[in-house]
Amino acid sequence: MRSLAAIALAGALVARAVSAGAGDLPALERRALDSHMSDLTSCLAYYSIAQLALESAGDRATAARVGEIRSTLLDRSFIVMRAVEMDDETALARQRVAVQEQMTLIQNDLANFAALTEKYGNFCKAVVEDPEHRIDQWKDRLQGGGRE
Repeated sequence: MRSLAAIALAGALVARAVSAGAGDLPALERRALDSHMSDLTSCLAYYSIAQLALESAGDRATAARVGEIRSTLLDRSFIVMRAVEMDDETALARQRVAVQEQMTLIQNDLANFAALTEKYGNFCKAVVEDPEHRIDQWKDRLQGGGRE
């Protein structure tokens, strides 16, 4: 995994979208960022549940590292929220739904966390490590040129 400094630097891509002001974003960029917000929401839920599972298993060191990743995603989420002018209530509602869906997948039992890792692990790792690529994928998909 990249260092946390590199991950934070990658988040600068999202910040550039905010620099001109939320209302000045081109439509494609705005839609891609809104779609990326869905990625961030799913991954925030995944890493939140991962942190709980690790803490309950007594692996505090790994739980702390996962908590750092979660914090990075949370910071990015706030930046993207502002870029697409999403209100806090909408973001919180999306987060609640993501957590509920993932907890349902593991039948509300942290012992079944492997099912989440199978579904979200590689995807969320990619979202954390290379958000630019993911946003570019969304732009391509939204333009009709590719698939997710």
